[in-house]
Amino acid sequence: QLEMSGCDRGDKGADMLVKHISNEVTSSLQLELVNLSSNDLTAVGMEDVVKIVRTSSATLRELSVSCNEIGDGISVITDHLQHNNVLTKLNVAQCGLSVRGASCLGELLKVNNSIKELGMGVNQIGDEGVLSVCEGLQCNKT
Repeated sequence: QLEMSGCDRGDKGADMLVKHISNEVTSSLQLELVNLSSNDLTAVGMEDVVKIVRTSSATLRELSVSCNEIGDGISVITDHLQHNNVLTKLNVAQCGLSVRGASCLGELLKVNNSIKELGMGVNQIGDEGVLSVCEGLQCNKT
C-alpha cells in the first residue's frame, strides 16, 4: 500500500515519488492501494500518477486522488484505465471535475468492466455530466 493522503506534496512531490518508487515497483513492490488524496495535485501531477498506475497495473486494485484540483486532467487517468482489468475502486471525489471530466468517466465505464466502485461526489458535473456517467453505467457489465 502507498498511503500518502493529506501530505500536500503537490505536482513536484508526485514527480519525486515516481522517481523513487518506479524501480522498486517494477522489481519487487506490488502496490494494491495508492491513496494520494489531498496532495495539491493538478492535471500536471496526473501524468505522474499514471506512471505509478502503469507500473502497478497487474496488482493495483484501489486508486484515490480525491480532494485534488485535477479538473479535466482526469482524462489522463481514464485513458489509461480503459485497458486495465484489475482496478476495482476509483475515488475522484472533490477533484474539480466538470461535464468534460464526467464524460471521460462515462466513456471509461463503457469499456472497463473491472471498476465496481466509483466515488465522484462534490464535483460540478451538472445534469449533462450525470447523464454521461449513467450512459457509461448502462453499458457496464459489472
